[in-house]
Amino acid sequence: MTDKAPVITFKNLSEHRGMSEETICYEATLLVDGVRAARVENSGKGGMTSIWPVDNSDKVKALLQRAKAFALTQTWDYDGKHEPYGDLESYIDALAADELSRKDLVRRFGRQIKDKVLVLIGGDIYTFKCAFNDTNCAAIKRKHGDNVKILNAMPRDEAIKLFVDTVTAASKRAAARA
Repeated sequence: MTDKAPVITFKNLSEHRGMSEETICYEATLLVDGVRAARVENSGKGGMTSIWPVDNSDKVKALLQRAKAFALTQTWDYDGKHEPYGDLESYIDALAADELSRKDLVRRFGRQIKDKVLVLIGGDIYTFKCAFNDTNCAAIKRKHGDNVKILNAMPRDEAIKLFVDTVTAASKRAAARA
């Protein structure tokens, strides 16, 4: 066993929006430290997420126990206070919601970058409905300064990460003000 925090991720995370009633309806394979540990599912009707271990081996049991122990040390914000997660299921729901939001933002990035110039100015993303070319980029820089970052000109993975991180941070700021 290691003191390092477990890496908890999903494979084949699939959301079923039409079936969601109260919570996110999703299913996925749960990976702990890169190893398939369980199948997870939430029916979207307000109940708990179901976790089905991939097998009854000691290795899988240890991975899930490690994930649970870690989840119980994590917190979420509620009404301005940090509250601990009460169980692994709630923590998995939060991770799934974050990952599904990230996937939505990646899709949004892909749609917008096709026919717009995406620019980071002062910590916010702006879109300009014009073709991505040297003339339009120069005009944007003249108007907004040389410190603008034109996402279209960046390597795709770097631009996606910047887009997702910036939009996520802006959403969190807006939620904190509400």
